[in-house]
Amino acid sequence: MVETTKRDLKVLREGFQPVFETATELSDALDVELAIPRTCKKQTQRANAPAENAEEHYLRNIFLPVVDAVISELTRRFPDSHPGKDLLVIPSRLGDVTTVLNAAKTYEADLPSPTCLGPELTSWRARWAEVEASERPSSALEALNRCSCSIHPNIYALLKLLCTLQLTSCAAERPFSALKRVKTAGRSTMGEDRLEGLLLLEMHKSIHVDAASVVKKYLKKRETQAVARRK
Repeated sequence: MVETTKRDLKVLREGFQPVFETATELSDALDVELAIPRTCKKQTQRANAPAENAEEHYLRNIFLPVVDAVISELTRRFPDSHPGKDLLVIPSRLGDVTTVLNAAKTYEADLPSPTCLGPELTSWRARWAEVEASERPSSALEALNRCSCSIHPNIYALLKLLCTLQLTSCAAERPFSALKRVKTAGRSTMGEDRLEGLLLLEMHKSIHVDAASVVKKYLKKRETQAVARRK
């Protein structure tokens, strides 16, 4: 999907003329003139590429930089060198055994018995070869639920890795955004445990928290501490 989007953007990059014609029609309807902004001899804030007319100006200074920035950001967030890219152990799209073995070398420390991974992959492929393609698990989580930890321990470990590996940098940046919101709202110093708890509540709002059980646990903890102090 990412590669398809990047290809579409590259095609769009070469098709500025229809975009400019649409912009011209909108500007005419709003009675706005598409003109070249004033430029000075020496640019100090940002570079403006020279242009003979408005179309060239918006192509060189706005359209191409924006499209190139989006393509560059997609490439940065979804790199081709992602370590889990070749861990093709999901039954719906099993990869070549040699390819999976090479990719799994990065995670040998996380496997219970790395030397047995090759035979496990062969057994794993044979198991799903007897199942209709439409009935094979198509996601890492679904495959994990249908994988026996005792029969295929290494593949079970690889599937857990696929379920937890971050595919992009978005998930890593999420706690920083939540931290800004929590600390700004609290405006006070708090302990590490409380801060982590508030961050988890902020990031996972879809998870229901039973307020009554939280209060009971807190009161029980306080009562235990009070009894300990009296003793």
